[in-house]
Amino acid sequence: MPDVKPFPIEVWRQLTSRTLREQGSQILMYGEAQGHLALRKEIATYLAAHRGVRCNARQIMVLSSSQQALSLVATMLAGPTRPYRHRDRVTTAQISFSAAGLKLEPIPVDAQGLQVLCLA
Repeated sequence: MPDVKPFPIEVWRQLTSRTLREQGSQILMYGEAQGHLALRKEIATYLAAHRGVRCNARQIMVLSSSQQALSLVATMLAGPTRPYRHRDRVTTAQISFSAAGLKLEPIPVDAQGLQVLCLA
């Protein structure tokens, strides 16, 4: 569960009120499948400025939850074209990936972190 204590509730309330006032019920309609374009543009700008990631809004998807994201990745990995055939292994998110029919395989961890050489 995320820590919601630091969440700026008052700012969120103000922004929500302003958006509803400006856009009305239109904001409640279905939008683009990848998420609101203006939000994806802001995320791309943030990633470039603060994380050194060069991308554009077309390369970003905004999903409703981490479980939705994991389910999407699992579906892609186990899909009919199977772009990641290399042993079809994943290491976490057991429920989503197991539901997609993928084999789960733990990776050992030592003082330096994941022992990725064991994946070879």
